[in-house]
Amino acid sequence: MKKILLASVIATLSIAVLVMALKLRRLGPPEDYEYHFRTEIDADYYDQAALRDYYATGYAVGSFAREMWKERGINVRFPASDNTSDQVATLHYNGLKAYSDSLGARLSRSLQLKSRGLTNADIKVMEATGMGLEDAVLAHTYGATQLHKGERSPGVLTLQQQLITLGYVMPSDGYFWIETEVGIREFQAKQKLLVTGDADAQTLRAISKSVPIKTH
Repeated sequence: MKKILLASVIATLSIAVLVMALKLRRLGPPEDYEYHFRTEIDADYYDQAALRDYYATGYAVGSFAREMWKERGINVRFPASDNTSDQVATLHYNGLKAYSDSLGARLSRSLQLKSRGLTNADIKVMEATGMGLEDAVLAHTYGATQLHKGERSPGVLTLQQQLITLGYVMPSDGYFWIETEVGIREFQAKQKLLVTGDADAQTLRAISKSVPIKTH
């Protein structure tokens, strides 16, 4: 009788320990579910809603993962089964994380672009048009990726000032006319570029490399 009673007590304790272990297991997830935010991001990004979404979604990533583990015992990072509910939870988790990752990449890239002198307006145009970095720098510096005879603009003035620095003689008036065209032709010939007299993208890049200026 005593043996039966002892066995019953041991079984009861074992079940209680198992239940407690399962509870503790769910309270302590086996994975690091906290989302790791990037430290280098553009806090002054032109789209502040994207910045808010980045943090809100990042926190949701960890919150959802912990909830699934605590309430349903699902490890959304490495599901133990392929049943539908586990897979749906995992897909949702991965979707949240991918969205937050993409926002983080945009914010980080924006910070890097600003270190090159670009502005929020420049970055907005880049993202809207798919413009590459080199063209974006030209557009920021000259107001366009190419300049032609007959134009008058601050970008032409910048171009003239650069050419004057290189020793070419022309007015510094922002008006692209004969003297500026002659200077460009001479520069193109010296750099072994196609001599057109137009300040195309290739010519503007060559001039910018010869006379680096601070973008504004």
